[in-house]
Amino acid sequence: MEQRFCYKVHTTPEGITIFHQGMEQFFGWEQVKQYGTLAVVLSENDEDKWAIGLGKRHQVESAGKEQKKSKIVLYKAELEQAEEIHLQYQGEAY
Repeated sequence: MEQRFCYKVHTTPEGITIFHQGMEQFFGWEQVKQYGTLAVVLSENDEDKWAIGLGKRHQVESAGKEQKKSKIVLYKAELEQAEEIHLQYQGEAY
């Protein structure tokens, strides 16, 4: 049986923290690279660690509003196919 872990992403004016498996990784904004409007990559020592992006079924209405069925997805940077970790909004970051 596959073991599932709890993942949490927290943003502050200083950067982004990923909480997983009882550990945390902090990425200052200088370690965050934006690729277009769909994803950001979090790097440490020039090595990609995580990506945060829009889910495959993301749609934007003509007025620019996101539909509620859209998902924000966290991916661990891996050589193999990365698992989609769907995030749920839990309130303002700060």
